[in-house]
Amino acid sequence: MYSIRSILAMMVLPLAVLGQQSEKPEYQAFYKFSHHRDTTNLQTVYTENMVLFLAKNSSVYRSYDKLMSDSAYFSDPSYTLKPSKGTRSAIYFFSNPELAYQHEAIIGTFVFPIEFPELQWTILPDTMRINDIKCQKARCAWKGRIYEAWFAPEIPFRAGPWKLTGLPGLIMQASDLKKQIIFEFKGFSKYSGPDILIALPLKAAKTTKEDFYRTLRVADENPEAYFQSVYPNGKFSFPPMPPRKRKEMNNPIELN
Repeated sequence: MYSIRSILAMMVLPLAVLGQQSEKPEYQAFYKFSHHRDTTNLQTVYTENMVLFLAKNSSVYRSYDKLMSDSAYFSDPSYTLKPSKGTRSAIYFFSNPELAYQHEAIIGTFVFPIEFPELQWTILPDTMRINDIKCQKARCAWKGRIYEAWFAPEIPFRAGPWKLTGLPGLIMQASDLKKQIIFEFKGFSKYSGPDILIALPLKAAKTTKEDFYRTLRVADENPEAYFQSVYPNGKFSFPPMPPRKRKEMNNPIELN
């Protein structure tokens, strides 16, 4: 069992490699993500619209639904939907050097390094057109699943949805062989939105993957003590908060 003090210590671990050069996105790709989270109920499918922001040496993959929900909530006082639609995580990739990070905003805002995926793709001779763009087929094994992907050599980004990267062209579409994980291509365009940067959030607590999930478990077991420790000078009181038990998937996207 970890104390609240040890949790706070976990939240401020330094990352020596945070000095990444930030870039403005040049292009954006849109995907519909579908996930059969429960193999005992394959009629229920989780779906979410995602966006991949692309620059020369970096990319970030995150929830487009969340971005749109937050934008509407904060820009329109009459908007009643709470800013909670969509997942609150993001995956950052930097190519020089090859580094990867995950950003989470669940019980606070955290960022931690993750392994840079080195996928061993086999490029196949099959081709097809997606949105009138010629694509080629490739296959690889990753985290307990076999993925088939269609990539576009004429779009020279070695990137794709989620952690599917490393092909000589943007991954337009992908799924595992059982069709339990599907990334469906929805669009590609030059970026012309707000002035943003692909950069790790500076105000996020720097930690490790292990400590983040350990913190999440402890916060679930004693949420009141956790939040009182995070906000010791808060001018508010907490209602009684019973321990929470997060629903675990029997079919996570990463099986091992």
